[in-house]
Amino acid sequence: MKKFAFILALVMMMSVVFTACGEKESGGLSISTTGAADSGTQILTGLNGESITVPSTLTKIACPSPAAKIILEALGAADKLAEADAAEIIFADEADAGSYSGSAAPVVSIPLAGSVADINTLVRLVAKAAGVSADDLVSKITNVMNVAQVGSSAYTTRYRTYIDLGSGKTVGTGTYVTEILYATGLENVATMEGFGEMAEADVVAANPEFIFTTSSASDYLNNAAFAEVSAVVNGFVYEIAEEDIIYASSNISNAVSQIYEKVSATRGDD
Repeated sequence: MKKFAFILALVMMMSVVFTACGEKESGGLSISTTGAADSGTQILTGLNGESITVPSTLTKIACPSPAAKIILEALGAADKLAEADAAEIIFADEADAGSYSGSAAPVVSIPLAGSVADINTLVRLVAKAAGVSADDLVSKITNVMNVAQVGSSAYTTRYRTYIDLGSGKTVGTGTYVTEILYATGLENVATMEGFGEMAEADVVAANPEFIFTTSSASDYLNNAAFAEVSAVVNGFVYEIAEEDIIYASSNISNAVSQIYEKVSATRGDD
């Protein structure tokens, strides 16, 4: 962790992060903006571009979306969490948003994040709804990604990596997870677009040099089918918390630093 902390301190001194409210992040989703609807209300622009009129001060925010809940807590606004039937606004994942269409409160539909910029956009929107600043949290995510990119920029090779999200699920191209892997100097062996599945035989054939799993590392280390896979031979199979990698939230900073540290510890040739 000392190497990561040193580079993080360097990046924070050298970088300028523009965090003015209403600024658009590069990539993906639309940033939230505000405007006076009438006295006591505000207009938020949701992630899909929809205009949402809510009270100017929100005290009851429902987050059936795990990512939104994690972000609200990280922003120090967990006291605003409420049940959907008592909420003034609801943040729901796109796949579940329809379940709340009959709610009295407006529903913010959260599409799948294709990039880390998309996650920063969601952080800004949740922060705006909660009436708090997103600057520190966005800066943390951005700086951690910059640390990984700076630290891995000299790598001459990219190690093949498999991400196990549990129950045979993994993730391929066009996702924030693959962006994280690339930033830490890795190459994703999964080539499908978005989230999907990869058969055990295909993982073995891909021969990843690293495996990160939300399940138990022993599922690979003690599995005869993986005995010849490089990651298992070298003991480079690591557990990663589900809440840090599956949900497109501010917790990805934990995943980035953990993955980077595990990989950089093996890079004696770079």
